[in-house]
Amino acid sequence: MKNHFFQSLKGALVLLGLILFAGCFKDSAKQTYTITRPVLARLSDARNNIKMNAAIAITAPGKMYLYGNTIFLNEAGKGIHVIDNSNPAQPLNKYFIPIPGNYDLAVAGNTLYADCFTDLLALNISNPDHVELSSFIKGIYPEKAYPNGFNIDTGYYVVDWVTKDTSINLSLTNNQNYRQNGSVIFLLGSTNFMAGNLNSSKSSSNGIAGSMSRLAIQNGWMYAVSNYLLNVIDISNPEKLSKTKSISLNAFTETIFPFKDKLFIGGQTGMNIYSVADPIKPVFLSTFSHASVCDPVIADDNYAYVTLHSNWSDCRGTLNEMDILNISNIQSPLLVRTYPLSHPKGLGKEGNTLMVCDDQSGLLIYDTSNPEYIKLLQTIQIADAYDVICYHGIAYVSAKDGLYQYDFSKPEQTKLISKISIKQ
Repeated sequence: MKNHFFQSLKGALVLLGLILFAGCFKDSAKQTYTITRPVLARLSDARNNIKMNAAIAITAPGKMYLYGNTIFLNEAGKGIHVIDNSNPAQPLNKYFIPIPGNYDLAVAGNTLYADCFTDLLALNISNPDHVELSSFIKGIYPEKAYPNGFNIDTGYYVVDWVTKDTSINLSLTNNQNYRQNGSVIFLLGSTNFMAGNLNSSKSSSNGIAGSMSRLAIQNGWMYAVSNYLLNVIDISNPEKLSKTKSISLNAFTETIFPFKDKLFIGGQTGMNIYSVADPIKPVFLSTFSHASVCDPVIADDNYAYVTLHSNWSDCRGTLNEMDILNISNIQSPLLVRTYPLSHPKGLGKEGNTLMVCDDQSGLLIYDTSNPEYIKLLQTIQIADAYDVICYHGIAYVSAKDGLYQYDFSKPEQTKLISKISIKQ
């Protein structure tokens, strides 16, 4: 099969070369390929099916949001777990809200905000037994319309990929091409051919987001970052959610962290700082540039803490470290110390205690009494720790194998309170 595949691929590339050489020249041939097609569903159907369901097992924990005694935990790509944390020693996984294509979330008042593929939804959660869609904005995350290089029509999203060996008669023109991904040939071009049959798929106060979030609520406004845009969203009336402004960002962006009247935006080439003293008109203040790696960031009055990590897919580069920046002069961030790490991800801070998720070392706990010479107090072994929120002496940690809570009232003696394990 492997030899046959590469022979087929060679034939396809030769044929493609002839097409490119001949301009509008047409030809046909019968070839056998591994063809992958997306199975699509209507976004309108997905929105109509959002409701509070019975709890399901956590299998792929992602980003978190704390709101009162409730933990909202993303199930990567599928929806949001609602966890009653009235007793941190015995958290109760109580509900699940199915939201396809969901990775980000935020809460204000009785409204849960969540991405649904390309769109941003506002959900009324005032009645736990009856979640209602208040409103939504289309296209906040335009990059999600291009999974695996396909351009998915507005109004649809990918629910699955179907792969099989197929013999087809090819008729190629100069507006079609091949794209190889591993041992699979993706055909780009005719939307109808690739899609096949379209199948429908069966504010009072704010909470606290983790450092990996792409949504921030500040002073009654929401700020959402997509790959290259900072979107300003009016959430004063969740029933009429509206985007008031989009600001182009100068590099691929991943995270946003609000602090007082500032936004700290982490990206693959640096950290950007914006003022939101006028909430509707973010103003660029400064940037701190670094090599091309992923870059979550948190900040306090005088210092910003930036973790840089690399991999072979999204983040590129080779750096794995934590940078501490003096931001006393907000228009000129100054690097004061770099700490080499294994593969850091999210981070959180309360008082002088800083926690860093390192998916190889675990949860690293530091004393930042002197931010320019921080001290490692403890390392807790956690498999693939992803993000951490520090709040009122409790650290909430999302990791590959579950959701942890730790008591760090004595940071050097941080101890486990509880864990919700994932279903393997």
